[in-house]
Amino acid sequence: MIKIKSPEEYNALVKAFRARKGKPLTNCFLMPDELAAVINEGKLFSEESEDWLLLLCDREDYYCFYYYTSENTDTADVKAFLKNIKDKEVFSDVVFRQGRGDTLTPSRLISDGVAEKYKTYQRMQLNVKDIDFSAVKVNFPKGYIMSTDCCDCEKISALWKEALDEKSTPLPKEEELKKLSAEGHLFTVFDGAGDLAAVIVLSVSGRQALIQHLAVSQKHRRKGLAAALMNRCFLSAKEEELVALRLWVDRENLSAVALYDRFDFQKDGMLCEQLYMKGF
Repeated sequence: MIKIKSPEEYNALVKAFRARKGKPLTNCFLMPDELAAVINEGKLFSEESEDWLLLLCDREDYYCFYYYTSENTDTADVKAFLKNIKDKEVFSDVVFRQGRGDTLTPSRLISDGVAEKYKTYQRMQLNVKDIDFSAVKVNFPKGYIMSTDCCDCEKISALWKEALDEKSTPLPKEEELKKLSAEGHLFTVFDGAGDLAAVIVLSVSGRQALIQHLAVSQKHRRKGLAAALMNRCFLSAKEEELVALRLWVDRENLSAVALYDRFDFQKDGMLCEQLYMKGF
């Protein structure tokens, strides 16, 4: 594998592949800022064959696998690529809208035994204009306190590791957490003993925002903390004059789906199929 040293080098690889193979099938839709960040950290690697441009992104606890290819290509090159990766598990995200996007390659990887399904996420959206703000109450149970300026990265990371599947969603690291805290987009809840009970992130981009990494500690669940944090995000959306809120939810996490249904979030047709890439 070759470490990609700059966004320009990455773009040149993709351009050359397109020139050789035409419009490719791909699952790589890294936003420019994220692409630049992982390259600057030395965490994006590539390997190329006749039919595949293969990319591996080091997410610390696991690798994320991206590809560029064309229809009906042999998956032997992917098997050979994965065979050399022994230090961490490899996962792959394929994002598409129902009826559109690359569903061929994931199906082929699964049928050829290269990958297996891991999780399916659906995206949901709520237009801010549809929120009844007269009913939005940020009420925490007695003894709980919310903070917008806490950035105890160790405690937050520990809670996320307890409550979330790190292999499904890359979690913010210390620098990003500090930035979110400074922007007022990181909300934490502590109990009377000073223990971190819950956390949520509002990731704002333009006039839209993504609600992410909502986690409640096991011993503090069923007390309304998640709902209160969601309402706090709604107030921020109003204050910052956002137009839409989005989130991704695991289809099998029925309690989370029920929470978002209660707040009138609607499926918007976007899906994310997560694959576990088998080692050989």
